[in-house]
Amino acid sequence: MKFIYQTSFRLRIWLAFVMIICIAIASVGIISYYIAARVAEKNAFQLNQEAVMKTSQALEEKLYHVRISVLSMMVNTNYRKAIGLEISSGNDNYYTLLSKMQDTLTQLKLIEPMIDSILVATPDGDYHLTVQKRQLASFYHSQMYERVLEDERRHKEAWIEQHIDPFFQSKQEVISFVTLGSLSDVSANAFVVANVRTDQFKEFVSSTMNQGRGRYILLSDSGEQFIQMDPDFDINLPQYEDFRQALQHTEGQFEFEAGNQTYIVNYKRTLNMNGMMLFSVLSKSELLKELNNIKWLITFTITGFLLFSLIFADLVTRWMLKPLNYLRKLMKNAGRNDFNVLYESKYQDEISQLGYQFNSMLNEIQQLFQEMRQVEAAKHKAEVQVLQAQINPHFLYNTLNTIYWKSQMKQLKDVQEMVLALSKLFQLGLNRGQELTPLRNELQHVEQYLTIQQLCYTRLFTYEIEVAGGVDYERQVLKVMLQPLVENSILHGFKDRNEGGQIRIQIYEAEQYLYLVVEDNGKGFDEQSNQEERLLANSSEVQGGYALSNVRQRIQLHYGDSGRLELASKRDCYTRVTIRIPSMEQPTTG
Repeated sequence: MKFIYQTSFRLRIWLAFVMIICIAIASVGIISYYIAARVAEKNAFQLNQEAVMKTSQALEEKLYHVRISVLSMMVNTNYRKAIGLEISSGNDNYYTLLSKMQDTLTQLKLIEPMIDSILVATPDGDYHLTVQKRQLASFYHSQMYERVLEDERRHKEAWIEQHIDPFFQSKQEVISFVTLGSLSDVSANAFVVANVRTDQFKEFVSSTMNQGRGRYILLSDSGEQFIQMDPDFDINLPQYEDFRQALQHTEGQFEFEAGNQTYIVNYKRTLNMNGMMLFSVLSKSELLKELNNIKWLITFTITGFLLFSLIFADLVTRWMLKPLNYLRKLMKNAGRNDFNVLYESKYQDEISQLGYQFNSMLNEIQQLFQEMRQVEAAKHKAEVQVLQAQINPHFLYNTLNTIYWKSQMKQLKDVQEMVLALSKLFQLGLNRGQELTPLRNELQHVEQYLTIQQLCYTRLFTYEIEVAGGVDYERQVLKVMLQPLVENSILHGFKDRNEGGQIRIQIYEAEQYLYLVVEDNGKGFDEQSNQEERLLANSSEVQGGYALSNVRQRIQLHYGDSGRLELASKRDCYTRVTIRIPSMEQPTTG
């Protein structure tokens, strides 16, 4: 019972259907099989007995016709002359009579095609068809002669079982009909041998047993096999008591066991063949082979209904549990952060009430997530604005201080140029409150900054800006990225220099990324020093303000893992800052 409690509702329905259908179908199938087996066995006995009767009758008629054909030859004039029953003319020697016998023997074969060869044996010589070559064996020294003499009837005759023809060179396997050469006792030492080929005999028997399914065996009244009908059947039948008893009867049927098989036997005596018995032996398993089809049909029927019950039970449970499965699907979608799902049902049952409560819960969750997204967006925007605010006051302080001292020194042209550049710089930097700006504006922004710084630090440095072919000047980039890098070069790279500084800005695209490189020939630093860590850390500790760490934080906030700022330097040689951002704008902010 514990197993039942632990199974699903669908499985319990499935088990109930399967048990009911299997018990019903199996009961009907087993009863039907046993009834069919009994009927089939009874019909098989009857059908096989009828087949044996018909085969025996056909066999008797055929062999009787062989016998009558041979006996009818004995009234032929040429035949009677050959065996000395009629006086022949003085010109009729052996060879003349042999020649005349050709027509008689040929006519006999035409009357009965089953006769393969004929031998007429007389003390004066043997007669046969000359197209069939004789062997030197003499009939009067053969076992056939001894066998026919054993017949106690006045007109001696005998059927000889399967053997190799000893009289003709063809050496065919034959059965032989041997009889006295005349119907009277006048010529008691002339004999006729008519050979029937065993393959033709078997073919004839096979053609008459189309209704029977057994193996046919022909035994003599002594139990010896007259002809080997089936070489594959190697059971020695006379060793079984049932067969020995059957030889004492005319017809009947019985069962016997040999090895692991049970056989059904029908038999009938053939009266025209020295009392030989024709047996039909059929394996019971072969007889019931058709019942195997019924058994398989029952099995397939049970299987079919079982499959039907599986499908039917599944359909029923699906119909019953459809609202619950629908609700479960919506819950899975909600678990994958799809909160736009909505449970709808035309039913008003308990599952529907649960679904409506689920809708209410999703609405509350959506509201909470919306509030969280708004808070995160506001937080992100505030962080960016704070970082931008860190840049602008620091630069403005340095620039205004320079303008003041130049005005004190009456360098009015420089003051005018610086004020104009500063105005343009702030116009581009503000960018109407947008975080992103065209690359063209970003380059103009850094040029205005460099112009101001060149006026602040006369002869301190020169600069160049290189933009590779194919770079789109109108593509959007994060604003105010290059100016802090240039500021870092001036404040730190040229700290101990009065002139000769060089700043090089390169813009190019490679492997779906846009690269912005600022390189100077300032004092640089060694890889072993911690100067790089200090520049990329909280730069409030570094003279000159917020520069590199500020830019890196802004890039990470906007581009995520796709954006990167890298620093490379060598003491007294160069410092290179590389910004890598996606070629296609892929901001992480919403």
